[in-house]
Amino acid sequence: MAATRNRELTRTRSSALSWRGAGAGRMGAGRRGPWRVGAGCMRAARRSSTLATVLAVVAAVCLLWLPARADAILYDRLDPEQNGTLTVSLVDDGAGIEGAELSLYRVADISSDAHFTLAGDFAAYPVNLTGLDASEWRAAAQTLSAYAARDGIIPAATVSTNAEGAASFGTVSAGLYLIVANPVEVGNVVYTAETTLISVPGLNDDGTWSYEVVADAKFSTEPAPTDIVVRKVWADDDDAASDRPQSVTVQLVGDGSVVDEVTLSSANGWQHEFKGLDGSVTWQIVEKDVPKGYTVSVDREGATFTVMNTIQTPPNEEKPPAEKLPQTGLLWWPVLPLLLCGAGLMLFGWYRRRAHRGRS
Repeated sequence: MAATRNRELTRTRSSALSWRGAGAGRMGAGRRGPWRVGAGCMRAARRSSTLATVLAVVAAVCLLWLPARADAILYDRLDPEQNGTLTVSLVDDGAGIEGAELSLYRVADISSDAHFTLAGDFAAYPVNLTGLDASEWRAAAQTLSAYAARDGIIPAATVSTNAEGAASFGTVSAGLYLIVANPVEVGNVVYTAETTLISVPGLNDDGTWSYEVVADAKFSTEPAPTDIVVRKVWADDDDAASDRPQSVTVQLVGDGSVVDEVTLSSANGWQHEFKGLDGSVTWQIVEKDVPKGYTVSVDREGATFTVMNTIQTPPNEEKPPAEKLPQTGLLWWPVLPLLLCGAGLMLFGWYRRRAHRGRS
């Protein structure tokens, strides 16, 4: 009987050990199970984190690209073959300035996406019309006006303002036009309209094009200076290409005639002052020979003329325009970033569904 009890006790202990072993196995499985799920979550989290980073990069590219080419969405293409009309008004405090003589020059062709190319008598001048802001457009107008005066270019039309201060040039072809005005005295005040460039057609606030352009000319009543300063500046990455010449020659042009020339270099600090000039003459500055590989712009502020030479940028490296005259862009450019964003979102959704199935 003792042997029988021993065998029963052994079986009981064996059963208990078997139960504990099974329980331990199940508990071990239980411990391993949650660990496997935890690893899956960690891997899914890592995948989600990586994907989120990719999506953030794609989104950043889209956001950086959108403002630079927003005009492509906002602006319609124009018809460069369609004629328009152009009227320029000269008004002071609501009263028209009558008798101002305005000359019209057609300086550039315009493409369907509103890019300008110098044309006709102005085609050979090294003046940039791409990616300009408001002050650079003003300098371009002054530069082209000085060339026209020095070289005796005949205007396409010359019209005097009427009692309302309006000068109508009638029907004109699409393009970029230069407006140059002679000073006019009204009531002991001498008005000098600012030289300006006007695009036909013009751009409306809603992004559509208007072929009936009416522009208001800015003007000055300040007396003409008798002493003027001309200074030379360079925009060439500190002569990174080693193309900068040792000196340049600028011409002083008075009422269309070259009156004087001066050489600017480091020896005179790249500037010169012309003194004792006739205040009744319209004075302009022209760079005689623009260095090869550079463009030129001459900007006048008061009695100071700044002549800037800018290194030319290859067409495939041109920067997008900033603030500018009416320009439009291609409507296909948003396709790539939008496709990338869409593909990224689809990939993110696929990973999320896969991770969810892994956790289940």
